[in-house]
Amino acid sequence: MRPCLHRLAIVAVIAAGLAPLGGCAFGELRLNDPLDREISLEDAQHRYTVLVRWSDFERASRYVDPSMRAEFKAMLPGFRTLRFTEYESDPVEIDAELQEATVEVTYYAYSPSSPIEVEIHETQRWYRDPGVGNNWHVKPTFEGIEELLADGSR
Repeated sequence: MRPCLHRLAIVAVIAAGLAPLGGCAFGELRLNDPLDREISLEDAQHRYTVLVRWSDFERASRYVDPSMRAEFKAMLPGFRTLRFTEYESDPVEIDAELQEATVEVTYYAYSPSSPIEVEIHETQRWYRDPGVGNNWHVKPTFEGIEELLADGSR
């Protein structure tokens, strides 16, 4: 092989090897989902939790079970009075059929009327839509937020 063609071949091999990585930023490469089905549970859970942590509840509601979205959105006015500072998430516990999962999350927040930081616990119960696909929805349960919202002095 001539030197010029040899270099061209090397560049072509490198480019071909790096091409799939370009899709990573857009969620196109799904190493953890061999059937290449939409978004993984890990991604859905992380996105939802980060959206709640940053008080982007409208976008977070897209992950909420459709039957609970109205209830979730009804909490939004109270949530908007809080300032979330951080969160901790336990590992995902998933069932053997890979259809349901549970994650315990603790958010740290304070009310602008009080500098005292409190913990808000959320149990996220995730389920995969029936049928072929990887569309995950969460049924969230919050503990500790009622006291914070009810007591304006805290």
